[in-house]
Amino acid sequence: MCLCAFKAVRAGKLLKLHGLEFDEAHASVLKRAVRTLWTALHSSNQHWIPVEHSWRLNGNTEEFVVVGVPINSPTTPPRSIEGGLRTMHQT
Repeated sequence: MCLCAFKAVRAGKLLKLHGLEFDEAHASVLKRAVRTLWTALHSSNQHWIPVEHSWRLNGNTEEFVVVGVPINSPTTPPRSIEGGLRTMHQT
């Protein structure tokens, strides 16, 4: 397992630990982004949420994974790619 997979597992466990639940997730179509998202969602026990993929989230040298705003958040997330998405930059 590579270092990025360990980071994804850790991120998922932290999401679960802090009680963050999401109603949807977004990722680029790059294989590594999809796998990272699946790993994080599985580790947080949220593997059932809908996932949208878009080439618009592809980065030249960076990997982006977008997770919707938590269900219990007071803000409303944007719903379309064209309208822009709030992104969490994966480190």
